[in-house]
Amino acid sequence: MGHLKRAAGGHLLRTTDGHLVNECESGGCNACSPPLPDTLYMTFAGLGGDFAAYNGKHTLTWLYECRWQDAGLHVNLNYVNLAGVYWYAQLWLNGTCIKDWVQGDDFPCEPLSADHGYVEYTCTQGGCLDGNSCSLSIGATCVVSLT
Repeated sequence: MGHLKRAAGGHLLRTTDGHLVNECESGGCNACSPPLPDTLYMTFAGLGGDFAAYNGKHTLTWLYECRWQDAGLHVNLNYVNLAGVYWYAQLWLNGTCIKDWVQGDDFPCEPLSADHGYVEYTCTQGGCLDGNSCSLSIGATCVVSLT
Protein backbone atom coordinates (compact mmCIF):
# COMPACT_ATOMS: atom_id res chain seq x y z
CA MET A 1 0.00 0.00 0.00
CA GLY A 2 1.57 3.24 -1.19
CA HIS A 3 0.23 5.44 1.59
CA LEU A 4 1.92 3.73 4.51
CA LYS A 5 4.12 6.10 6.47
CA ARG A 6 7.88 5.51 6.40
CA ALA A 7 10.63 6.72 8.69
CA ALA A 8 13.63 8.66 7.34
CA GLY A 9 15.53 5.37 6.95
CA GLY A 10 12.77 4.00 4.70
CA HIS A 11 11.27 1.39 7.03
CA LEU A 12 7.53 1.32 7.67
CA LEU A 13 6.32 3.05 10.81
CA ARG A 14 4.17 1.14 13.26
CA THR A 15 1.99 2.14 16.19
CA THR A 16 2.95 1.02 19.69
CA ASP A 17 0.74 -2.05 19.24
CA GLY A 18 2.48 -2.98 15.97
CA HIS A 19 -0.06 -1.72 13.41
CA LEU A 20 1.19 0.01 10.26
CA VAL A 21 0.62 3.78 10.14
CA ASN A 22 -1.13 5.49 7.21
CA GLU A 23 0.43 8.64 5.73
CA CYS A 24 -2.15 11.02 7.26
CA GLU A 25 -0.51 13.80 9.21
CA SER A 26 -2.59 13.58 12.36
CA GLY A 27 -5.76 12.05 13.78
CA GLY A 28 -8.35 10.42 11.61
CA CYS A 29 -7.31 7.56 9.38
CA ASN A 30 -3.59 7.61 10.19
CA ALA A 31 -3.46 4.53 12.39
CA CYS A 32 -6.03 2.11 11.04
CA SER A 33 -5.56 -1.59 11.38
CA PRO A 34 -5.57 -2.81 8.74
CA PRO A 35 -4.49 0.34 6.85
CA LEU A 36 -7.09 1.77 4.51
CA PRO A 37 -6.59 0.55 0.92
CA ASP A 38 -5.11 2.66 -1.89
CA THR A 39 -8.23 1.99 -3.99
CA LEU A 40 -11.83 2.61 -2.94
CA TYR A 41 -15.01 2.76 -5.02
CA MET A 42 -17.84 5.28 -4.93
CA THR A 43 -21.19 4.58 -6.58
CA PHE A 44 -23.85 7.22 -7.24
CA ALA A 45 -27.52 6.58 -8.06
CA GLY A 46 -30.41 8.96 -8.65
CA LEU A 47 -28.39 11.95 -9.87
CA GLY A 48 -30.07 14.31 -12.33
CA GLY A 49 -29.21 17.38 -14.40
CA ASP A 50 -25.49 17.99 -14.88
CA PHE A 51 -24.73 15.31 -12.27
CA ALA A 52 -26.61 12.53 -14.14
CA ALA A 53 -23.59 11.47 -16.19
CA TYR A 54 -21.88 10.38 -12.95
CA ASN A 55 -24.45 7.76 -11.93
CA GLY A 56 -22.60 4.48 -11.54
CA LYS A 57 -19.34 3.27 -10.00
CA HIS A 58 -16.11 5.31 -9.86
CA THR A 59 -12.62 4.12 -8.90
CA LEU A 60 -10.91 6.33 -6.34
CA THR A 61 -7.15 6.28 -5.79
CA TRP A 62 -5.40 7.43 -2.62
CA LEU A 63 -3.68 10.81 -3.10
CA TYR A 64 -2.26 11.85 0.28
CA GLU A 65 -3.23 12.06 3.94
CA CYS A 66 -6.88 10.96 4.10
CA ARG A 67 -7.93 11.79 0.53
CA TRP A 68 -8.97 9.60 -2.41
CA GLN A 69 -9.94 10.89 -5.88
CA ASP A 70 -10.97 9.56 -9.30
CA ALA A 71 -8.79 9.99 -12.41
CA GLY A 72 -11.17 12.64 -13.81
CA LEU A 73 -10.73 14.79 -10.68
CA HIS A 74 -14.50 14.97 -10.12
CA VAL A 75 -15.19 12.37 -7.42
CA ASN A 76 -13.52 12.86 -4.02
CA LEU A 77 -13.53 11.19 -0.62
CA ASN A 78 -11.91 12.95 2.35
CA TYR A 79 -11.67 12.38 6.07
CA VAL A 80 -12.09 15.71 7.84
CA ASN A 81 -13.01 16.72 11.37
CA LEU A 82 -15.19 19.76 10.83
CA ALA A 83 -18.26 20.49 12.97
CA GLY A 84 -19.50 16.90 13.12
CA VAL A 85 -18.57 16.03 9.52
CA TYR A 86 -16.02 13.27 9.23
CA TRP A 87 -16.07 11.32 5.95
CA TYR A 88 -16.98 13.73 3.17
CA ALA A 89 -17.92 12.44 -0.31
CA GLN A 90 -18.10 14.94 -3.14
CA LEU A 91 -19.04 15.14 -6.80
CA TRP A 92 -17.30 18.28 -8.05
CA LEU A 93 -17.97 19.33 -11.64
CA ASN A 94 -16.62 22.87 -11.28
CA GLY A 95 -16.30 25.52 -8.55
CA THR A 96 -20.05 26.00 -8.23
CA CYS A 97 -21.60 22.77 -9.52
CA ILE A 98 -21.10 20.44 -6.54
CA LYS A 99 -23.04 17.74 -4.66
CA ASP A 100 -21.86 16.47 -1.27
CA TRP A 101 -22.65 13.61 1.09
CA VAL A 102 -21.31 13.08 4.61
CA GLN A 103 -20.90 10.43 7.23
CA GLY A 104 -21.49 12.24 10.50
CA ASP A 105 -19.93 9.79 12.95
CA ASP A 106 -16.27 9.86 13.95
CA PHE A 107 -15.12 6.47 12.69
CA PRO A 108 -11.85 7.33 10.94
CA CYS A 109 -11.09 3.74 9.94
CA GLU A 110 -14.54 3.04 8.54
CA PRO A 111 -15.19 5.01 5.34
CA LEU A 112 -17.35 2.27 3.81
CA SER A 113 -21.09 2.72 3.48
CA ALA A 114 -21.61 -0.73 4.97
CA ASP A 115 -20.06 0.59 8.17
CA HIS A 116 -21.94 3.90 8.38
CA GLY A 117 -24.09 5.28 5.56
CA TYR A 118 -23.67 8.60 3.77
CA VAL A 119 -26.41 11.24 3.78
CA GLU A 120 -26.93 14.16 1.44
CA TYR A 121 -25.26 17.28 2.77
CA THR A 122 -25.14 20.21 0.34
CA CYS A 123 -25.66 20.95 -3.33
CA THR A 124 -24.51 24.01 -5.25
CA GLN A 125 -25.71 24.52 -8.82
CA GLY A 126 -24.67 28.09 -9.72
CA GLY A 127 -22.11 26.78 -12.21
CA CYS A 128 -24.22 23.92 -13.56
CA LEU A 129 -25.53 24.24 -17.12
CA ASP A 130 -28.85 22.75 -15.96
CA GLY A 131 -30.14 25.12 -13.29
CA ASN A 132 -32.27 22.31 -11.83
CA SER A 133 -29.36 19.92 -11.21
CA CYS A 134 -29.75 20.02 -7.42
CA SER A 135 -33.53 19.60 -7.36
CA LEU A 136 -33.25 16.78 -9.91
CA SER A 137 -30.71 15.06 -7.62
CA ILE A 138 -32.64 15.19 -4.34
CA GLY A 139 -32.52 11.73 -2.79
CA ALA A 140 -29.47 10.64 -4.80
CA THR A 141 -27.33 8.08 -3.01
CA CYS A 142 -23.61 7.69 -2.53
CA VAL A 143 -22.09 4.35 -1.57
CA VAL A 144 -18.39 3.83 -0.72
CA SER A 145 -17.09 0.27 -1.04
CA LEU A 146 -14.01 -1.94 -1.45
CA THR A 147 -15.21 -3.50 -4.72
